[in-house]
Amino acid sequence: MDPVSDITQSLPMDDIADRLGVSRGEAESAVATALPTLLAGMGANAADAQGLASLEAAVGQHDDNLLDGGVTLSDVDTDDGDRIVDNVFGAQRQDVVQRLGGAGASSGLVAKLLPILAPIVLSYLAKRLTGRALPGGVGGSVGGGVGGTILLDVLGQVLGGRAGGAGSASQQQAQSQQPSQQSSGNAVEDLITNVLGGVLGGGRRA
Repeated sequence: MDPVSDITQSLPMDDIADRLGVSRGEAESAVATALPTLLAGMGANAADAQGLASLEAAVGQHDDNLLDGGVTLSDVDTDDGDRIVDNVFGAQRQDVVQRLGGAGASSGLVAKLLPILAPIVLSYLAKRLTGRALPGGVGGSVGGGVGGTILLDVLGQVLGGRAGGAGSASQQQAQSQQPSQQSSGNAVEDLITNVLGGVLGGGRRA
């Protein structure tokens, strides 16, 4: 399963909708827009050695059990999430939020959602590094070459490799089986290409 689907299925969508004050459908649309962009932003930062080292360090500081049994929203530290988002997108944060507002969700909704998603994403990456509770999970260790390779592999699955690597065959197949999401997917992919590509790879700390 690709990272976006893997994380999304663990999200308490009704609780997120309540927190944001929107319908479940609006929350789902916002997640489908914001989550791949957040992952891709981390991938852009991991495109150089300094950025990858910073991401590994950030992942190592987050528990890998936040997604166990499904995310409990009260366990998510949104202050931490706000710092993560700020460090991932840097000076481009507001530009990213505004552009996401034209890709399937309002910019105000995206701005509130990103700090919720960010700690969940780092916990997911930590889980992938340790291989916990994943069918056929991979093993690795934060701070080592294997850990960095795993991070790049996971992030590279986002949107067919635009987060820093080649998309998996299963990801491409899943995309081909979801034509109803093609328009939204194209908008997010365009955002990643135009805003994240070549802009964020400056070794920011996640």
